[in-house]
Amino acid sequence: APAPRPALPVRACVCVSRRTPACPGLVAMAMTSSLAEILSREDPELKVAALRECASTGRLEAPERVCECLSDRDALVRGAAASLLAASGEQAAPLLGKVAQLLVSGDAGAKCAAAEVLGALASSAAPHASALAALLQDPGEDAASGASAGCPYGAS
Repeated sequence: APAPRPALPVRACVCVSRRTPACPGLVAMAMTSSLAEILSREDPELKVAALRECASTGRLEAPERVCECLSDRDALVRGAAASLLAASGEQAAPLLGKVAQLLVSGDAGAKCAAAEVLGALASSAAPHASALAALLQDPGEDAASGASAGCPYGAS
């Protein structure tokens, strides 16, 4: 039988090791931690590296934790989580109810991340089209709302 794959793909660990070459303990932690454990940490760069690696493979691990990352305070984490869910296709369909709930949150970045996921999974997200359409009428969701023009997920 083939050897089991590590919980976190090695390329994410390589990305982390480039960021902090003097901290091999962080790399070792990343290689032995599950995605759920990594996403529960306070290190946004580690979260982004792990989410991006999973998105590149289309493999959705710890879906509930990934969904929680859509409302992370860091814009890059929100974006990486949205990209992973969008790349996961039908694997993400069971989460769309939770994703749609973010459309009515007070967080502009979470709303934007949720809208991206729902847009990417259009056919599965059809039951949530009215919530997405209502967001277009939200007076707080314009360029003056404070969202960063350079970041589609709001300011971090």
